[in-house]
Amino acid sequence: MHKTFVMIKCDGVARGLIGKLVARLESKGLTILAMKMIKMTSKKAKSLYKEHKGKVFFEKLIKFTTSSPVVVMVVGGIGKTHEEFIKMVKHYIIGNSNCQVADGGTIRADFGVSCTNRNVIHTSATIRDANREIRMFFKPSEIMKYNRADHDWIYGDIERESVY
Repeated sequence: MHKTFVMIKCDGVARGLIGKLVARLESKGLTILAMKMIKMTSKKAKSLYKEHKGKVFFEKLIKFTTSSPVVVMVVGGIGKTHEEFIKMVKHYIIGNSNCQVADGGTIRADFGVSCTNRNVIHTSATIRDANREIRMFFKPSEIMKYNRADHDWIYGDIERESVY
């Protein structure tokens, strides 16, 4: 099972969307392997968004991310490759970071209200980012290993390894 990092941002938490957003992830066949609500520190926020350092919106993004609780998660699923899985989650479930141009049916298109900060959710862009972001927020012992009861219905004949 491949893994990636997902974070429900401050606006998603404040708007009471946690349940709806988790349900959207699960309804697409993703498995929640770890989840917790935290108050993001400035240091962690700067590390999470380090690729944006120096951009005009960076400080505003850090201030927003640390303004109220967020929900951090490790989600798992199946894909031919880990790269394919990350792309599927980022582009086809979460959507473009600019919610105004995100494809309809993606989380950001359906729930986002801003093209930068207030797009309700963050997910890793690459395998390297996913591994780094997961390590930032979770110890290995906090990440569960299990198959959902509907695992075989969702994935059918796709080649896969059991998570056990």
